Amino acid sequence: MALVVDDDPILRAVGCEVLRTLGFEIVEAESGEEALELAMSRLPDFVLLDVNLPGRDGFSICRELRRVPALSQIPIVVITGASEEEVIDRAFTAGATDFVHKPLDWQLTQHRVRFLMRANSAFKDLNRSQRQLQQTREIGGIGTWDLIVDSRELIVSEELRALLSLSSTTPGWKKFFSKIHADDRTAFEKTVTEAFRSERRQGLEHRMYGAGNAVRFVEHTVECSPSDSGERRIQGTVRNVTEQRQAQEQIEYLESFDAVTKLPNRKLLRIQLGNLIKRCDRENESIVVICLNLDRFDRVNRALGFAGGDALLKAVAKRLVGSVRATDVVGRALDPPQVSRLGNDVFTIVIAGSEAPSAASAAVNRIQRVFREPFGLSGQKIPLSASFGIARYPEDARDADDLLSCAASAMGRAKRAGGGRYEFFDSREDQGSKNELAVETELARALERDEFFVEYQPLCDAKTGKLTSVEALVRWNHPVRGRLAPIEFIAAAESSGLITALGQRVLRKACEQLPRWDRAGIPGVRLSANVSSHQFTGGDLAETVRSVLEETGLSPERLELELTETALIGEGNEVEEACSALRELGVGIALDDFGTGFSSLSHLVRFQIDTLKIDRSFVNRIESGGTASAVTAAVIAMARRLGITVVAEGVETPEQARFLQAEGCHLLQGYLLGKPMAPPALEEWFRRRSRG
Repeated sequence: MALVVDDDPILRAVGCEVLRTLGFEIVEAESGEEALELAMSRLPDFVLLDVNLPGRDGFSICRELRRVPALSQIPIVVITGASEEEVIDRAFTAGATDFVHKPLDWQLTQHRVRFLMRANSAFKDLNRSQRQLQQTREIGGIGTWDLIVDSRELIVSEELRALLSLSSTTPGWKKFFSKIHADDRTAFEKTVTEAFRSERRQGLEHRMYGAGNAVRFVEHTVECSPSDSGERRIQGTVRNVTEQRQAQEQIEYLESFDAVTKLPNRKLLRIQLGNLIKRCDRENESIVVICLNLDRFDRVNRALGFAGGDALLKAVAKRLVGSVRATDVVGRALDPPQVSRLGNDVFTIVIAGSEAPSAASAAVNRIQRVFREPFGLSGQKIPLSASFGIARYPEDARDADDLLSCAASAMGRAKRAGGGRYEFFDSREDQGSKNELAVETELARALERDEFFVEYQPLCDAKTGKLTSVEALVRWNHPVRGRLAPIEFIAAAESSGLITALGQRVLRKACEQLPRWDRAGIPGVRLSANVSSHQFTGGDLAETVRSVLEETGLSPERLELELTETALIGEGNEVEEACSALRELGVGIALDDFGTGFSSLSHLVRFQIDTLKIDRSFVNRIESGGTASAVTAAVIAMARRLGITVVAEGVETPEQARFLQAEGCHLLQGYLLGKPMAPPALEEWFRRRSRG
C-alpha cells in the first residue's frame, strides 16, 4: 500500500496513477496532519510526499514518520519543485530515501519506485536473516574443544572438526592453532592466556580457516576449569557467525554504497569527509572537494533508456576512478583520492594533503582529457562533458556539509556558464559576476543592434484544421554563434533584468505583423505571446501592452499573453493584479506548459485563465496509453467544464491529433501542423493549406 501526500489535487492524482500502475493500493492525504493519521493507522509500504504542504511541511512529516518503528525503514520519496542542493540536503536529513522533481517524469519515477521497493525488500530479507541467525546463535554452540594444559592433548567436537575441516577430533594444539587466521592469532593467544590467568570466561570474535582455507567468522568463548582428576583444562566454545557477519556487511554495504556504480554514497562520503577533516586538522593539511555534474545527461538518459543510462554511469565511474589514480594526482595527495556518487549524475572527488589544490586541478584537467574520448555503449559513441565545482578546506568551509555545499555551488556556477568547465568556490563570486556581465553585455548590444527576430508557429482548430492563432517565438541572430533558441539566452536575460526590454521588443514586432497578414489575405489571426514572470511582477505590464496595441492598431481581443505556472508562485498578488488589468484591456491570459509545474485548479479560477496549454510531455505519451492519455483526457474535460479553451502543444503524429480531437481539445499546435516559421514561410504555408 502506498500513501500519496500532496495538497494539489492534480499532482496528487498523477502520483496516485503512477503508483497504481505499479500495483499499489493507494491512500491519499492533502495535508501533513492527515498524512500522519493515515500513516499511523494504515502503516503504508511506500510514501510519496510533497515538501510544500499547508501547515507542517513535508520535511517535518518525514521526520515524524521515521520516529515510528514500523515506518522507520520504508521508502519515502519527496517531491520538490526546487533543484537547489540545500533543499535536497534537507530532504535527506529529514529521512527521505530519494527525491523527484516537479514535473514528475513518469518513466523515471516508476523506475525509481521499482528500484527502491526491490532494495527495501532485500534490506528486509537481510534483517530477517540476521534475526534468524541471531536466534540460532543463542540456542547453543556450534562446536567445542577441550585442552588438557599439561599434556597439550586437545579434543574437538565433531561439529567443530567439520567446521574447520580437521582430519580427526584429536588434531593437536599446533594444528588447531594453525586454523586461527594469521592476523588474529595474537589476539586469540591473549584471550586464552587471560582466561587461564584470571580463571574467568573470556571471549572474542575472530576469523578461522575452514575447508579449502575459506575464512569463517566465529564467536569464541574460552574458560579455564580443573578436571575431576585435578588436571588443568582450558575449554572453548566456537559459534559460526559467518552468515550473520556477511548479512551485516551486506546491510552496511547497501547503506553506504551506490547500487549502480558501487562507489561510496552520500552517507559514507559525509562520514569519511568528517573523519578526514579531523585528521587534517591534526596534521595541518588541506582538503579539496570536487563536485562533478554530467552535462545534458538527462537527454542522453532518455535516449538510451534506464538500463543504458545505468551502464553509462558505470562507465563514467570507472573512468573517473582511473583518472584520479593517475600519478600526477596521487603523487600530490595525502591518500588516494576518493570518488563518490551523490546521486543522479553528480559525483564527488575528495583529495587531501599539503598540495591538495594543485592535485585537484590536475585531477580536473585529467578528467576533462579522458572525457574527450566518447563513451562506447551498445555500438554507439556517446560524447559527454562535465561541469566541476571545487571547494577547499579550511578556506571555504569548516565542516563536511558546508564543504559539499560550497563545491555544489561552484559546480552550479560552472554549469550556468555553459558547462564543460570548472569553477573554484568564491564567496564574493567575482569570477561569476564577470561571466554574467559578459553575457549581459552581449544581450544589451543585441537589443541595440536589433539582432532578435520572431518566428510564428500556427495553432489550428482541432476539428477543421483551420488556422486560428499563431504563437510568437523569439530567436537571436547572434553574430558569431548564429541562430539561437530562447533556451540559450532567456535565463541570462531574466537574471540581468533585460527580459522586460526584450519582451517589449518581441511583443511590438509580433503585434506589427498581424495587420500585415490582414492585408495579405490572412485575416483575423489571433496572437499568443510569451511573457516572463519578471514582466508580470514589474508593475507596468498592462500599460506597456496598452501602448503597443494603440501604436500598432491591433485589437486587444486578438492578443493573448502566455505565462507559466512558475509565474503564479511567490508574487501571486502582483500577478493577479496584472492579470486583472490585462483583462480590463480585453487581452486574454493563457497558462503555458500546464502539468509541468505547480498545477493547481485554484490558479485557473483565481487568475481567470482563458486558455490552458497542455504540455508536450503529456502529448508525447498519448499513444502509449495508460496514465498520460488518462491525465490528458481528464485535463481537457476539466477545462471544458470551466469554459477554458484547451491547446495541446507538441502534436507530432496523426494518432495524437485524432485522440485530442476525440477528447474535445479545441486547438492543436506542433510539427504535425507546422513548425515555427518566419512570416513569408507562414504565408506560403497558409496558401498551401488553403488550396487543400
